[in-house]
Amino acid sequence: MENWVWIAVGGFLLADTFAVKWISNWNMGVLMPAILGAPLFFYGLFYQEAELWFQTEAGRIVKGIFVVGYVSFFLFFLFCIFLMERGKTRRMKEPPEAVIVLGGGLRGERPSRLLRKRLDTGKKLAEESRAILVVSGGQGRDEVISEAEAMRRYLEAQGFPRGRILMEDRSRSTYQNFLYSKKLLDAYFDRPYRAAFVTSGFHVYRAGLVARKLNFAIPGVAAPSAWYMALNFYLRETLALLRYFLFGIV
Repeated sequence: MENWVWIAVGGFLLADTFAVKWISNWNMGVLMPAILGAPLFFYGLFYQEAELWFQTEAGRIVKGIFVVGYVSFFLFFLFCIFLMERGKTRRMKEPPEAVIVLGGGLRGERPSRLLRKRLDTGKKLAEESRAILVVSGGQGRDEVISEAEAMRRYLEAQGFPRGRILMEDRSRSTYQNFLYSKKLLDAYFDRPYRAAFVTSGFHVYRAGLVARKLNFAIPGVAAPSAWYMALNFYLRETLALLRYFLFGIV
């Protein structure tokens, strides 16, 4: 019976990767369920043979490594989810004068579903606070136009005035999103100003760390994301946070 539990858990994780890859670009968040699930699935499939081998000296070492690895990653994963959820709950003290929307991938020349959610949230916030919008995102290797250009087109099609949109189309990372957007806003206002950034809920915490690294400590606003990809989003962000905590790479 126990072997079917491992087959079910591993199979679910493998199925997640194969299902999500049809609606998302390849990234570590998509691959991680399969990476985690494959050993569990095959352990369940060859349960009796594996248990016999685990009784050998080499088998005990390998089993110990896997157990410690899975438990450690699971606990760190839960810790990161706590940080991500906590990062979504912070509130702005005053309405912003500028709203930065961080890029999030394209499908052809159109913003991805994830990015459209960010844009809708940013547009609503900018309209409520009468702020300008900064659309931040460069052109990826597999993209035919910059994310900023696609974002601007989307906002204009939704009725947001072009005169209140600033484009930052050079960035290739969250760090550069903030670096170039800050330079753009510093030149635009030429005075102290209030700003906020919009990104997906799971990304607010790490994006805030990046902004503070640039002495640009502005509040983040969480945009919704697809519930059925929550596992993938959280796994990808967990790896990014691990890299940040270990190496300081943002």
